[in-house]
Amino acid sequence: MIKKNKIKNVAALILGLTFAVAGAGCEFLTTNNDKDMAQTIGEVNIASYLAGTKDFADYSDDMVNVINNGGMTTKILKRDLVSAFMNVGSTYVQQYGYSYRQTFELLMDSLVNRKIMAQYAMAYYLKNDETKTAAGCIEFVETKTNSATGKIKENFENHPEVLAIQYFLDEEDYNTAVYSLKKAINNSLDSTEQSFITADEEEHNHGEARTLPSKVDTEKTDYYPKDDNGNIDYEIFTGREPVGTLFGEYEKVEGSTQTTRLKAYNSFLANLSANNLILKGENTAKFVELDYYYVELGSQLEQALINKLGEDLTTAAENELTIDFVKEQYELDVEAQKTAYNKDFSSFGTALDSVSDTSFVLNAPVEDYGFVYNILIPFDAWQTESYSAEKAKGYTNSELYKKRADILQGVQAKDLRDSWFSEHDHANYAYEVDGKYYFFENQTEKSESKNLDRYESLGQYAGNYAYNGTVTLNADDKFEKATPNKMGIDAFIAEFEGYIASQTGLTVTGSKYANYKTDGNYSLNEKNEFSDYSEFMYYTGKVEGLNFNPVEFFVEGTNAYKALSAVNELMFAYSTDTGCLNTYMGYVVSPFTTSFVKEFEYAAQYAIRELGVGGYTVCPSDYGWHIIYVSNKLDTNVYGLKEAITQELLDTEGSFFNLYYESLKSASAQSYQTMIENNVLVEYNNGDCVTLFTDRYEDLLSIGE
Repeated sequence: MIKKNKIKNVAALILGLTFAVAGAGCEFLTTNNDKDMAQTIGEVNIASYLAGTKDFADYSDDMVNVINNGGMTTKILKRDLVSAFMNVGSTYVQQYGYSYRQTFELLMDSLVNRKIMAQYAMAYYLKNDETKTAAGCIEFVETKTNSATGKIKENFENHPEVLAIQYFLDEEDYNTAVYSLKKAINNSLDSTEQSFITADEEEHNHGEARTLPSKVDTEKTDYYPKDDNGNIDYEIFTGREPVGTLFGEYEKVEGSTQTTRLKAYNSFLANLSANNLILKGENTAKFVELDYYYVELGSQLEQALINKLGEDLTTAAENELTIDFVKEQYELDVEAQKTAYNKDFSSFGTALDSVSDTSFVLNAPVEDYGFVYNILIPFDAWQTESYSAEKAKGYTNSELYKKRADILQGVQAKDLRDSWFSEHDHANYAYEVDGKYYFFENQTEKSESKNLDRYESLGQYAGNYAYNGTVTLNADDKFEKATPNKMGIDAFIAEFEGYIASQTGLTVTGSKYANYKTDGNYSLNEKNEFSDYSEFMYYTGKVEGLNFNPVEFFVEGTNAYKALSAVNELMFAYSTDTGCLNTYMGYVVSPFTTSFVKEFEYAAQYAIRELGVGGYTVCPSDYGWHIIYVSNKLDTNVYGLKEAITQELLDTEGSFFNLYYESLKSASAQSYQTMIENNVLVEYNNGDCVTLFTDRYEDLLSIGE
């Protein structure tokens, strides 16, 4: 089964509507009134047209019934178009240079396409889901409406499509859509409120910014917070609620007060009101009871229904991908790469540079290519200045590198994660356990308050390496200062080896390299150039017992995964080579001449060729010390022959063949889904199903002309 939300939805791409809530948008409709905004500017109704189709002729009457009696609206109101502009349209004008006419025409096309696809989805489920019927939809809408009271009942009566679409959605999909909407509104209010909070973020020193792992605080796409009864545990905070009101899992902006939030909310409302998206006489105390909220909820639910259809449509394509098909496709891809790389060797290097879990290198024309992680322990400012001064004295290369070797002995590693601490909760990634400070409490196993159901995994990041230094708190037990401990290169190598050993339970052995020289007596060729770069290799070692299998590179729990996760974490903590952070496997290293500095090139190539995965070398350069760890090594048959493919590996999350399988499924499903959706839009976007009243929104099209 293709993982939920893994496939990009073509309908979503066509529509291009993402709910961003323009809390500070432009006021361009100040002359329009409620009556004008309530005009129908387009109608989409595919129900009668279904009678003439091959697949849905028997369900035409059901769709007519759903539309006429079950609440599914056919109308596109002028208010819908303005709301779409506020959400995303202004970006097209302000950032991409679209004219207003181009933007509103694009948005109108999107609204029409979305309406077609949502109605088609309903017809699809009436036909293919025996639990969904026109009568059931009508009863659901009537029951929900009649059981509601006050403003909620009025909104259901004015926006019955909200209930109609809910009927066709799974509870999880419905709740996820509602949560996404509420979260988007809170995010917009948060952004505006921040500008009203006295303690301006820029006034506080958080240290030099430090790159974070790419998935820090990344919420899973199908997540929504639940209370004990399984309901959404998340509410919009406007500032008008009574003091003490609970908002579920919503976390207020640090420094937030009723006053600052109310200012943000009033600003938001003023922007909506200026563009006639607040109806006259509406009570704005409860945002979720506003007509505007239901407009946006209807849009969110339409998209959720289209997404559900897209996911369900992939099942047919997925069922075609048997293990025999995967083996055949794998063999075809291997042979195609052999031909391509032998014909144009440079294409192999290009492919390696772009390798990912959807772009694979299956064949290497030569051996000893590999990937390495680089931890760079740099010269400090004084050492950099000193070395620059030595360079200016006209020394020979041998004399200069002897001077460099002397300076290198004073280079010290220090934990660079001080900017991950903050006295402000929203900027603080650290948490304390037994007097030590770790990071990313929501996403690490060490944390007692981890929330792994909510957030994406950090991947190959162990999360068990405490800040190596002293943390000072102020009188309020808030972070004040982080002071790193400092280590020379030998102490850092010991730290490096010790942490890997602690995370893997394996033996990590290494020693200083015999050829390393510091006396200036370097081997030179007839051109007075260095001829033996082994004399610049300081240290070599290896993690023993990894039993590395390239197929299992991303499989959690293997020894190689644990070792790489430890190295990756140390790289985030100590390395100033930020180019290697958040890469797929690290730097690609060719066995031939590279663009790396020569000392690094030799040490990296040696590590790949002689030590293999789990091997590491230490060498200097004009930047400082490099600790080079081999993450992967490519043999000619990178992942083996097609016989290596088993159903177990296809189903093992993180295995290469699982990633390859998922990529094939995604491509196949995407192609199938694209075909279906394109066919739907081609067939139903016609004069029988769609009517536009362009004259009713010509004033929008002509803005700026």
